[in-house]
Amino acid sequence: MTWNVFISSISKKVPLIKQVRQAMNDLGLGGKLIGGDASPDCIGRFFVDGFWQMPLLESLTIELFLENCERFGIKAIIPTRTEELTFFGLYRDILKKHGIACLISPLASLEKCLDKLTFSRLLAEWNFPGIPAWEQIDAIDTNCRSYVVKNRFGAGSREIKLNLSLQEALSYGKNIQNPLFQPFIEGEEYSVDLYVDQTKKVKGVLARRRELVIGGESQVTYSEPIGPLEELCSSLAEKLELYGPAVIQVIRGSEGLWNIIECNPRFGGASTLGIVMGVNSFVWFLLEALDLSLPPFIRERQEKRQVRHPEDWVTDK
Repeated sequence: MTWNVFISSISKKVPLIKQVRQAMNDLGLGGKLIGGDASPDCIGRFFVDGFWQMPLLESLTIELFLENCERFGIKAIIPTRTEELTFFGLYRDILKKHGIACLISPLASLEKCLDKLTFSRLLAEWNFPGIPAWEQIDAIDTNCRSYVVKNRFGAGSREIKLNLSLQEALSYGKNIQNPLFQPFIEGEEYSVDLYVDQTKKVKGVLARRRELVIGGESQVTYSEPIGPLEELCSSLAEKLELYGPAVIQVIRGSEGLWNIIECNPRFGGASTLGIVMGVNSFVWFLLEALDLSLPPFIRERQEKRQVRHPEDWVTDK
């Protein structure tokens, strides 16, 4: 069977590209891996079989996208950038009618995650251990010693400032279009990688400790068998009615209690460790797109550490 797969916003996401190609090879799809990005000079284009220089997101229409799906013979789509999730969520049913599978949650589920104020309020409503959030800093308990300021929308690692004093938080909040204020909680950071299948059940889940974080992403992370945390995040993912891969960020405070920070409803930058440990997101997605049954989730017994680093690649000119 020949199935061409498209990865959007490939940028320099070489590990992700390699994992998708491995999934295609494992299933014997025999198709081409197509990458797309707004930058014609992105590194990722050297690691795919075909490249589409996409327009900026604000200029992208579903008609143009479908034209290029036909041009490249695309049958499956893997979005990779937070800002584009709403576009694919909005048109997932139209893509499906054209015989194109998209690794994306329903729009209603995406909106619950991408709006961090809504997400915080839902955690409280559903009795999950979250961190309260407010649009106005004066709504926070006056006993709060330090603050987190972030943008209410978009990728969580952008524009975020941690451990600010009251005056620092007020000052920094003026520089953000949609500022959100939260109490700062010091503790150990964890990410939980999981995959929700078409039956709306979590197929596989893995907790990992964020050992070294740079620019909001784990540069060094290691797996940890923490059943209660994985059960907590699995329950939340199913409550949100997600589909496909997601990463839930959690912090364990000084008293050992879990505090859910946010949920990123896509494959994460360091989620390749999840694949190594058995959360085989891309294989599962392609199997579901082909209407085939999924194999059981088998967690790797040996715990592993992942170190993300630049690597040179030399090829014939």
